[in-house]
Amino acid sequence: MNSILLASSLTPIASIEGALALCIPIVVIVMPFAFVVCVMAINSRKHTRARQMQHETLRLMVEKGQPIPPEMLKIPEEPEKKKSDDRKTGLILIAVGIGIFIFFQSMGMQEQDAFPIRWAGAIPGLVGVALLANWFLTRKERAAEAKKNSSAGNAE
Repeated sequence: MNSILLASSLTPIASIEGALALCIPIVVIVMPFAFVVCVMAINSRKHTRARQMQHETLRLMVEKGQPIPPEMLKIPEEPEKKKSDDRKTGLILIAVGIGIFIFFQSMGMQEQDAFPIRWAGAIPGLVGVALLANWFLTRKERAAEAKKNSSAGNAE
């Protein structure tokens, strides 16, 4: 009798819609992390496969007695990453901020309704201002570094 009472007190999900409604928030939270993990796994697999193919080629060359070119023994260096341009990024973000502000301002809402949402454009705009300030404050350091690199390149 008690087991029947316990079984009837449980509240099962009534329908498929209820189950889906329960799964949607979980999927929405988990998917961005899963996407990042998948991208990293694919990239890692690509590099591992390239190394395996290089080693297999070297092994076959040694087995057949062919000379190994020195270029094949070099570990491939990572390409030099392009330095970020704070001036360009700052100007783009300021333009995006102004565009967001104008968009929400021109939606035809009453002044009191549009006030909070239109200032969302201030977020990218102020980040852009900060990047421009960083570019301005570090330009002397970059010029000195560029001059040092050019003189080191001429010395070799």
